[in-house]
Amino acid sequence: MPSDRVCLSETQSENQSCKSISIREKASSTNKVSVAQHDLQEEAKETLEEKVREESDHEVVVLLKEQYLKNQEELGRLARQQEEMLRLLALREKRDEELRQLLTSVLKNQQPPSSS
Repeated sequence: MPSDRVCLSETQSENQSCKSISIREKASSTNKVSVAQHDLQEEAKETLEEKVREESDHEVVVLLKEQYLKNQEELGRLARQQEEMLRLLALREKRDEELRQLLTSVLKNQQPPSSS
């Protein structure tokens, strides 16, 4: 490195130059360490945020599965209820038809006999 050669000289002006170069190099390496630490902190923060997102996504999936199962149970209950209503409607229609037939029969029997 050229600055190392400057540091080897014994003159006062070059010695001062050596000190300022050394200080700059030290500051530069300190900056590099700071930047590296900052980068590591950012990476750790991003990793943590990603894990939190993944856990949150997992929780959402679990909640959605639970809601899906509840919805399926509710759909099953509603389907059974609908079947029962259709059965009752069919019974009512059958009863109405039987009453209609009975009424028709009664009315036919009450008609005056036709004169022949």
